[in-house]
This record gives sequence, structure tokens and C-alpha cells, in this order.
Amino acid sequence: MADVGAEEVKDLLRGGPLTFAFVDVGLPIGWVDPSRTFDVWKVEVQAHLIEPGARIDREALAGGYGYLASQWSDQSLDHAVVVLEKVH
Repeated sequence: MADVGAEEVKDLLRGGPLTFAFVDVGLPIGWVDPSRTFDVWKVEVQAHLIEPGARIDREALAGGYGYLASQWSDQSLDHAVVVLEKVH
């Protein structure tokens, strides 16, 4: 896995099928169908994405939470996966 920021996610969105996997401790993984990924990016992820290496100030996170993103590669899949780890 490689940490990614907003520009890398935008490049992945432009590059073809992509799915998000939302992870939060104690909850099941929330998979987003590739057909909905762009809308989820615009509505949810973009405003809450924490850039790689950024200092995390939980008090300053929009809505009290953010996402750390990493790209997951698996040759058995026909599309990219971005794992979004919720920080709150």
C-alpha cells in the first residue's frame, strides 16, 4: 500500500475504475461501487482527506473526522482500490 493525497486520488479517478474502501475500527469495511466513486469523492472524501505526512489536529478536522488514504494494489482486481481510514 502507498499513501495517497488529493492529487493522486484525482489521477486515479481520471485513470479508470476505482473503488473506495472505508475502514473504521470496530465497523465492517464499507465498499463503494466503482460507479459511485466520483460522487462519493465530491460529496464525502474530498473535504475530509488528510494529506500524507500532514500533522493531524483532530480539533481542526472538518466535522470532527478525516480520512488517511492509501492505494491498495491487487493484480486479481480489474480496478484500483483506495482505502480510507477514518480518523476521529
